[in-house]
Amino acid sequence: MNKRVEQIRTDALVAKTLYTKRLRVANGFKVAINILIIITPILFIAAQYVTKGTALAGLTDTTAFIGSILLLCLAIYTLSINLDGNIQKNVIGLKNNVYVASEALKLIDEVSDEKLNWFYTYVAEMDTVDADALSNVSEEERQKAYRSALMQLKPGDNSVVCPICGASPFRYTKGNCQVCGNKPVIIQ
Repeated sequence: MNKRVEQIRTDALVAKTLYTKRLRVANGFKVAINILIIITPILFIAAQYVTKGTALAGLTDTTAFIGSILLLCLAIYTLSINLDGNIQKNVIGLKNNVYVASEALKLIDEVSDEKLNWFYTYVAEMDTVDADALSNVSEEERQKAYRSALMQLKPGDNSVVCPICGASPFRYTKGNCQVCGNKPVIIQ
C-alpha cells in the first residue's frame, strides 16, 4: 500500500468535507437573502396599504423606508463578498477533491512511476488551490473534517484509526490529538 497516495486521499477527503460545509453555509445564506428580497417588499406594501389614512401610516412609512435601506445595504454587501463567485469556487474545489480522492483509491496499490508521477503533479496543483481557499479554517473545524475523512478513507473498513494518536474516528471523545482532536489511545 502506497502511504503517500493514502495521505493524498485523506487530504482530499478533508478538503471535500470542508468545501461541503462552506457550500452548505453559502447556499443557506443565499437562500435567506433571496427570501428577504422577496418577502420584505410584500410585507411593507401590505402594511402601508392596511395603515393608509390611519395614525400608523407615518410609522409604517418610516419602517418601510428603513427596511428598504437595510435591504439595499444587504444587496450591496452580497455583491461585495461575491457570494456567487465564492459558491462557484467551492463547487469546483469540491468536485476536484472528489476526483482526487477517487483516483487515489484506484492508485493506492499502484507501483507504476509513470501513473504516480502524473498523479503527484496534478495533486500538487490542487493542494495550492486548496491551501489558498481553505486557509482560514479553525483547528476544531479541521479536526472534525479529518475525522470525517478517516471514516471515508477505506470504504467498508471501520478499523481505520488516526495515524497519530491511534483513536478511532467512529468513537470520538474530545481529547488533545492535534490532528483529529480525539482522545489519544497511543501515548504521544
